[in-house]
Amino acid sequence: MIVIVSNNDDQSTNEVIDWLYHYGVEFVRINEGDLVASYSVSLSIEGLVYDFKIPSLDIHFKPPLTIWYRRGGFSTGRWTPPLLEPMSRKEQQSLQDQVMWEWKTAEHALTSTVFNGMLNSPLDNGINKFLVLKSAHAVGLDIPETLITTNRHEVEAFKRKHGRIITKNLAPGVFVEVKNAAYIGFTEECSWRFIRSLPRIFPPSLFQRMVPKWIELRVFYLDGTCYASAIFSQQDRTTKVDFRNYNHARPNRTPPFKMDENVQSRLRNLMALLGLRSGSIDMIVTPAGQYLFLEVNPVGQFKQVSQPCNFRLEQKIAQQLIEQNGSNRTHQ
Repeated sequence: MIVIVSNNDDQSTNEVIDWLYHYGVEFVRINEGDLVASYSVSLSIEGLVYDFKIPSLDIHFKPPLTIWYRRGGFSTGRWTPPLLEPMSRKEQQSLQDQVMWEWKTAEHALTSTVFNGMLNSPLDNGINKFLVLKSAHAVGLDIPETLITTNRHEVEAFKRKHGRIITKNLAPGVFVEVKNAAYIGFTEECSWRFIRSLPRIFPPSLFQRMVPKWIELRVFYLDGTCYASAIFSQQDRTTKVDFRNYNHARPNRTPPFKMDENVQSRLRNLMALLGLRSGSIDMIVTPAGQYLFLEVNPVGQFKQVSQPCNFRLEQKIAQQLIEQNGSNRTHQ
């Protein structure tokens, strides 16, 4: 059985599903509101076995499954404790914390078992950018000098050392809603005026040396193959620091790009080290031709690589799922 786990409104998921319909392949889609009601995971001499039920779909899932984790959740819900008397509020909270710790640990066991060897996993959410940079450096990829600090004096020293520096979110994404307005995190250059406006101690923040760019690269990685799109963002004042600050009136050119084979090999090593079968990778190519790795988002968008470059990634993902599903049935 092919299973897709995603958000309700993810367009890329819909387009992959269109290809599954085209090939006449049956599938089940689990959306973020579809909670697992009951489940079991067992480990014995026969190996790992699991089963779980989602009442909203009226389906009992058990191996063999072929799963694409696109986005959203794979959740067993949340325990609501009964009102126990004569426990105090503190005792009640202590009990709830302990049960939820057990609950989430068991959920982690289920998730790691169900998604083992599949096309990504909910456990890939929240990937640590700094640890990814360490891994990238370990496999031989060049990275920009990076600082995480809570101290303004450290930022001032970093600025003096590198001249031009940027800051961006440390966590995988920033999306804040305030007064019916949505705020999204972008990469921004740090001026001396901005740095001097910082308090002496502030929440943990990430800073990097600002790298001169010839082009930016958005690379979609799928099971060992790199599909790269060049982004000519440097000639536009709106997009030169962060191409996601789109110029809708005059969009950047985004043609296909043939990457250096050695860089592709190192990206394969990195993704294997991270245990990722797919992901959206951001890189920079400097005017001197140096490739610098910035980050990977396991659930990043890939439509802006697929459509302008005619890679038909949605079709390739559908074909990958069909192929793996056939292999899983053969080895049942």
